[in-house]
Amino acid sequence: MRMNSIVSGGLLALALVSCVDAQVDETESSLNGGDGRHAYWRLERARREADLDAYNADHADQYASFKNAALGTSGIPMIMLRLFPELFPQIWGPPALNFAPVGLGPDTLEPGRVLPLGLGYAASQPPILTQFGPVNLNVVQLTCAGCHTGRVLDETGGVKLMLGAPSTQFTRFRGSVFATVMNAGYTPGAFVAALNAKPPGWVYGATDAAGIQKEMIERAVFTALAPTIVGGLRAASIAGARRFQATLGTYTYGMTPNAPNPSGSTPGYLDAIGAGITIVINPAVLTPQEVQAAVPPLPAMIDIMSVWNQKDRTSAQWDGSISSKTHRNLAAELGVVGRPDKLNMDNVNQTTAYTENLPSNPYPFDIDTASQARGRHLYEQNCASCHTPNNNAIFSPSAVGTDANRAVIWTPYSMAGLTAALRIGCTDAVTCNHADGSPLSNAEIITSTGGYMALPLDGIWARAPYLHNGSVPSIYALLTGDRPAQFQRGNIAYDQARMGFVETASPFSAVYDTTRSGNSNVGHDTPEFNGYVDWKNSPRELEDLISYLKTL
Repeated sequence: MRMNSIVSGGLLALALVSCVDAQVDETESSLNGGDGRHAYWRLERARREADLDAYNADHADQYASFKNAALGTSGIPMIMLRLFPELFPQIWGPPALNFAPVGLGPDTLEPGRVLPLGLGYAASQPPILTQFGPVNLNVVQLTCAGCHTGRVLDETGGVKLMLGAPSTQFTRFRGSVFATVMNAGYTPGAFVAALNAKPPGWVYGATDAAGIQKEMIERAVFTALAPTIVGGLRAASIAGARRFQATLGTYTYGMTPNAPNPSGSTPGYLDAIGAGITIVINPAVLTPQEVQAAVPPLPAMIDIMSVWNQKDRTSAQWDGSISSKTHRNLAAELGVVGRPDKLNMDNVNQTTAYTENLPSNPYPFDIDTASQARGRHLYEQNCASCHTPNNNAIFSPSAVGTDANRAVIWTPYSMAGLTAALRIGCTDAVTCNHADGSPLSNAEIITSTGGYMALPLDGIWARAPYLHNGSVPSIYALLTGDRPAQFQRGNIAYDQARMGFVETASPFSAVYDTTRSGNSNVGHDTPEFNGYVDWKNSPRELEDLISYLKTL
C-alpha cells in the first residue's frame, strides 16, 4: 500500500512537471521562434527591468539627484559651458555630439534637457550684486551619473543607458577645460558674440516667460562681467594644473619610470584618489621633500566602480579604505569640485540612500538556460566564497598577484589632509556622525588597508574591463590567461562570447597599455582565485560559467 502511494505520488509529480514543462515549452517556443533555449532569461530580464523601473519611480527624488544634481557650487558658468561646443568643437565635439569626446552624451532619459547626461548646474555662491538685485549665476559641474552611467549597444544598435554602472567612456573632462582656456579663441568677446547670436531661452531651453526673463537677466550679468568671469575660469583651471604638476605630476608620475599619462585620453579609468590628494597638499607651504613624502609613491589609475547595491559592501573604494558611505560620496564630490566648502551635501544624502538598494542592470542579450544552470554550480564551487555580499576580507597584492600600486597609495599626510577636508565638507549633523551624534573617528573616515576587496559581482557583465585597474578586457581573458598587452578602451559594442566590451578601436576609444606603471594585467590567475578548472582547455565549462555570470 505504501509503495502504491509512493508510485501514485510520483506519477502525480511527473504529471505536474510535464504540465509545467509543456507550458514552458509553449512560452519558449513563442519567445524564441521554437528554439526553446532563452525563455527563462528573457522573462527574468523583463522582470528585473520592471523592478528597476519601479525602484527609480519609488525613489524619484533620489534618482533625479543622482542623474542631474551638480556635485557642488563651483564649476563652469552655464552660459560658457553651453557655448563650448560652438566655439571649440575640436575639443568638445560639435553640438550634435553632446560632449561625446569627453565620454558624455545625450540625456535620452529626459528628452529636451539641454545638458548631456552627466552634467548638472547649481547656483554659484555668493550671489552677484547687480542693478537687478542679487543674481546667482548658475555653474555646471559633473553629476554622479557622469562617472557612474554605463553605455552599451543593444541588439538593435541603440545605446542603452545604465545608471549605477561604471562609465567606460568618461575621459579627460578637466583636461579639456584646460585645453579650452589655453586656446587662442578663448576670449570674452568670443563668448559674448556667440551668446548674442542665440535666441532668448536657448541657454536653458526655456519656453515660458518667467524662465526666459531669468535667463535674460543672467545673460546681461554675464555680458557686463564677461572679462572677469572668463578670466576667472581661466585662472582657476591654470591654478589647478599647476597644483597637479607641483605634486603628483612631478613626484608620483614624473619620477616613476614608464608612468601612464593621467592627462591623456583614459576612457573609464582615472586617478581618483590622486585628484583628492592634490587638493589637500599645498606645495607653497611644504618643502619638496615634504611634498614627495605626502603624495602617493606610485601612479594608481583605477577603473571607475559600479555603485549598485551598496548594502552589500561593507566599505568603499577598491581597497576598502572608507567605511562610511556618506564620506565615500563626499570624497567623490571633493575630487571633482576641489573645495570642501562648495560640496553638495544634500546630493550626498540623496545618492547614498539611492544606491543602497539600487538594482544592477540586467544583461541585455540572450542567455542559454541550460548553460547558465550548469554555470551556477561552477560559480558556487569556484567563485562564490570570495565574492559573497559584505565580505570584508582584504587580500594583499602578493596574495592575489595583482598590481600593487593602488594598495600603497596612502601616506600619513594624505590621509590626514583628506580626513580634515571631509570633516569640513560633511555638514549634516545626522548623516555625518554616529547614530548617537558622536563624530566618526579618523579611521572610520579613511584608513589604509594595504590590499584589495573581493566585491560582490552584481552586474559584473557591465563592469568590464576587469581587475581594479581595468587591465583585463573580458572575463574570457581573465579566466584563460589570454590577456592582451594592449587593447582599446571606450568601445561600447559588447562581445557576448568573451563577456566584455569589444577590444578594437571605435570613436573616442583609446589604447590601454598594460606595460605602464600601475596598469599591469597580472593577478587573479591562480587556482585559488580563478577556481580549480582549466578554463582555457575546458570550453564547455568556461561557456557555462560565463553564461551564469551574465545573470548576476
